[in-house]
Amino acid sequence: NSHAHNDKDNMNNNEIEEQSYVPGEDSSTFDKHTAEHVVKLASNPGASAVVVNIDEQYERIMPPLGLNTVGLLTAGSKAMGMSPKQVMNVAEKLYSAGYISYPRTETTKYDPNGFDVRSILREHTSHPEWGRTAAYLLRTKYAKSGHPPTRGIDRGDHPPITCTKAATRDEVGGGAAWRVYEFVSRNFLGSLGDELRFIRRVAELKLSVGKSKSDTIKKLPTFQLEQVSVDYLGFAGACRWVLRDIGAAPRPDGNKGGSYDKISNVVFEVGMIMPIRDARCESCGTKPPRFLQEHELIELMDKNRIGTDASMATHVKNIVDRNYVVLCDETGTPLRPPRPPVPGQRPKPRQIGRYLVPTPLGVGLLDLFRKGDDRGIKMNFSDDHNSPALLSQPTIRAQMENEVAQIASSALDKNSVVMQNLAWFEARYNELEASLSRTRINEFSKSLIPTGTSLRYWKSIEAFESAPPQQLGKKNSQRQRVKSKKQSNKTRSSKYGYKKKGRLANRVPAKKTIKK
Repeated sequence: NSHAHNDKDNMNNNEIEEQSYVPGEDSSTFDKHTAEHVVKLASNPGASAVVVNIDEQYERIMPPLGLNTVGLLTAGSKAMGMSPKQVMNVAEKLYSAGYISYPRTETTKYDPNGFDVRSILREHTSHPEWGRTAAYLLRTKYAKSGHPPTRGIDRGDHPPITCTKAATRDEVGGGAAWRVYEFVSRNFLGSLGDELRFIRRVAELKLSVGKSKSDTIKKLPTFQLEQVSVDYLGFAGACRWVLRDIGAAPRPDGNKGGSYDKISNVVFEVGMIMPIRDARCESCGTKPPRFLQEHELIELMDKNRIGTDASMATHVKNIVDRNYVVLCDETGTPLRPPRPPVPGQRPKPRQIGRYLVPTPLGVGLLDLFRKGDDRGIKMNFSDDHNSPALLSQPTIRAQMENEVAQIASSALDKNSVVMQNLAWFEARYNELEASLSRTRINEFSKSLIPTGTSLRYWKSIEAFESAPPQQLGKKNSQRQRVKSKKQSNKTRSSKYGYKKKGRLANRVPAKKTIKK
């Protein structure tokens, strides 16, 4: 495949420069004419790609650390499609039922003395989902000792989140409860395993338009084909999603019988000839960066020390409930609230992604903090320590969390810190109120357009992925045909004897007499 941008640069067919291409599986060029020429050559009968070089890289991934609250919230939003608040509610119910340990913790290191790994592994050896993995760990790595790994950080609070007893999908209750319990269990088993080792092979391909290898065109770009093979499974035996992340998971090719993509079984060799099945030219363009996802916000909050394990989920829920942001999928469609499936009704397509799209209210509120007054006096809020703009800065919340930690260690006095913060916030709010003129308030009110209008704007500049075409199932297509048939009959009856008047349809005597 050759990706091209619409550029009106002319180039002779015989003067194709290799410098105009970017090496890779999807080689790109800014010259449309050159890209079309490459596709034309690759579409000739007998055209093929010859392997001219193979690069092998041995890589490894360390097993995950003990699970803390941030890791659980991130996985819930990223992989389970659940809000952080919903994940915490489910985790607390699982804790109350005795299935997992306490879910609010910042520690990722197991207690080397008081935590017995072998007792939990014995509990899970008969589990139908991951019992073989637990039995393998108990038989090999923890056959003689039950001491857990020493990696991670001890924050001095509760131990990492682990599964306490084995339970099946039906025992847990299925649905969201099972998804959270399964992740906690698999992450725990993965943290006890060994590293994942794999080989990444990159084959460099040259275009050949003849029957022999000597016909390879040297001036044409090189393409790359990547293959990942697992050398040692390690912790990925429990955390199967890691194989998909590195590109080593088998991919269905669409055929029946459970067959997989044949590229994972090909052994690359220099001189191997691969016939070209398809060649096309695609035009691409730059797009705005994607909006921040919910799990990315959780990670940034943890990095900047905004909130604690007990308050992060509430902070994210507050900005959604107050309509500062709207949760959308990758196509820019607001997320539907979770509802149980209706019997006999076809479920709606699954929404992918949890993107936090700022609303006009959220953006306008930040503008009130940053802009100067209507007299043209621009306040440099970034340099002024005492300014209303600091109310919207994440460093303020991080500073408060740091002061709370110092109070806990007896480095600061609680009463003096509380009085100092109350006085500081009151002064900032007074300054903000004094800077709000009638002109600024009118500008703010005019910026409050409907959220749907704002989302349509972002879609117009391709800030989201394009929605896939909707495919009607057999039942839906039959309903569509019945509906069209009813509409045609209604139109015909209106033409020969009915007239619409408002919401009612009054009968009009027909011209022709109908004989019984």
